Amino acid sequence: MVETQDLNLNGEDLDDAEEQEGTNTKPIRILTDFSFFDPRHKNEMVPLTDMEEVHGKDQAFEGAGYAVAKPSDIDEDEGQEEEDEDEPAYLRLGAIFRYTVSYNPEDE
Repeated sequence: MVETQDLNLNGEDLDDAEEQEGTNTKPIRILTDFSFFDPRHKNEMVPLTDMEEVHGKDQAFEGAGYAVAKPSDIDEDEGQEEEDEDEPAYLRLGAIFRYTVSYNPEDE
């Protein structure tokens, strides 16, 4: 599926977030098993380090991978309940301008 402005993954409630914050809230998603590519150059795979360097060529960055909604803050009682994991969606992202990497172990 292609990421659009109106896309809501399982577990995302963007309408409630906008009402609470009073602003246009962007979703935070966790992406796994992903790759990044340049759609302007026949979908050539590119390393993310290229985003930090100027190569003098017309380069764009897009990505694709399995995405899930970032879980909201967890209540203390919630850890005792059985977790209902959502199936990740294979998602093609739009333009990527910045990124962060989490080095935390998967079970934290």
